[in-house]
Amino acid sequence: MKSLELFSYDPEDIELTIGGVDIYASGAVVVSSNQDRTSEQVGLASKQICISSTTDKTGTLTIPVMANDIYDVAFREWSRYAKSAFPIILKHKSLNIMMVTLAWYKTQPDLNLDAQPELRAHTLTVADSTMSVISAVENIYDLFKIGKDIVSS
Repeated sequence: MKSLELFSYDPEDIELTIGGVDIYASGAVVVSSNQDRTSEQVGLASKQICISSTTDKTGTLTIPVMANDIYDVAFREWSRYAKSAFPIILKHKSLNIMMVTLAWYKTQPDLNLDAQPELRAHTLTVADSTMSVISAVENIYDLFKIGKDIVSS
């Protein structure tokens, strides 16, 4: 029987690269799916269950950074190009999971012009919110294919 492993949050355990720039989060990075992976329907008469899977893998990636530090400034600049997609790599070293996909800027947090520094949680939409090494490898292959097609045209 496999024992339960507990992991504590350590910012050094997270590797995040967005558009080729390494980002250091100041708090917990959150990955969310936009849709449930499955939906179920139960027949009225037969009571049989039908399970449908969705092809929608999109989601969001929320990254907290300190207000007005270099990463916050970078996110503000990226927000100007909200229609442009860029590659991201997110890796959690101790859990050995990762996400490689395309992302685009979704939400710029409010900026509180207070004397106290604050965390600002920037949100990106991700094309594939699956935290899986297999999905990451498939997405890397697709990104290289897209790049090759762009270069050859």
